[in-house]
Amino acid sequence: MDLRQIQYFICLYEEKSVTKAAKRLNIVQPALSRQVSKLETEIGRELFHRTPRGMHSTPAADEMYSLFLPVVSAFKSAKTKVTHSGKSLTGHVRVGLIASIGHNVLPLVLTQFAETHPDVTLSITEGLTDILCESVSNGHLDLALTNHPKGEFNLILESVLREALVLTSSLSSGEKLPRKMALSDIVKHPLVLPTRDHGLRFVLDDYAKKLGITLLPDFEVDSIISQALLISQGPYLGFMPESVIKYLRDRSSIHLRSHQLTAPALQREIVYAYNPQRVPSAAAQSFAQLLMSAMRETLVLPLGSVIELRRASSRSLESV
Repeated sequence: MDLRQIQYFICLYEEKSVTKAAKRLNIVQPALSRQVSKLETEIGRELFHRTPRGMHSTPAADEMYSLFLPVVSAFKSAKTKVTHSGKSLTGHVRVGLIASIGHNVLPLVLTQFAETHPDVTLSITEGLTDILCESVSNGHLDLALTNHPKGEFNLILESVLREALVLTSSLSSGEKLPRKMALSDIVKHPLVLPTRDHGLRFVLDDYAKKLGITLLPDFEVDSIISQALLISQGPYLGFMPESVIKYLRDRSSIHLRSHQLTAPALQREIVYAYNPQRVPSAAAQSFAQLLMSAMRETLVLPLGSVIELRRASSRSLESV
């Protein structure tokens, strides 16, 4: 049993097709089948059931995949770190971000990174959480920083930070609401919420469901600025991360009143998502580190904690 056989096995396990796995590995199909057969002979257990519809994993394959995936991921991370140690970074990095991160810290981070690593090019995609995670899963993005996805994408999700979500209301018009409010009282007012595909909407709906409440917004709008303008004019209420409220005040001159929710606390979790079969390059990891440092410095996190993003550990390496 060698590393190449394990890599072939993992790829076939994930693709569930010899044709697709061979294409992903850039080898011919007989070579892949031969290596997997050797592996089955060596361990004395069948790993796949061959059917006209594809390869179906056996319990032995499930166990083997769970044991060897972290090992292969750690090897790739270590290789990346060693081969780039002491060298200037090069290459192209594709990153997905939810909009609140892009609005808050991205311009400064891009400028700083370009000055330090002039031979690295970057493309940044802003979007909804599950769409970005799908793009990481299929290889269109190297990594993404998103809200915690509701879908299953076979990605490694590193918890990055938790941030309080607060109720927002108009600062200049309408009824002045109390500083703390229960959700049961909030839903009596007209609401502006993100659409149901939005990562924050998933958080809000899940929070409300646990309290036996259904959210029925007057408007569903994903745009941060559009939400903020509707709320600032009144009488609409909405929910936003504290960092977004700060950004709107400091950069866009949109001032909103914030209100804490009574227990239980309402928070969002931002995660660092990457595909264990496509470990981000040294350049991608370096950009992620700089981005994380900027987030730690600028995000308002009174109720949350920031977990350092490990650069090359065994596991380390929606839209708001």
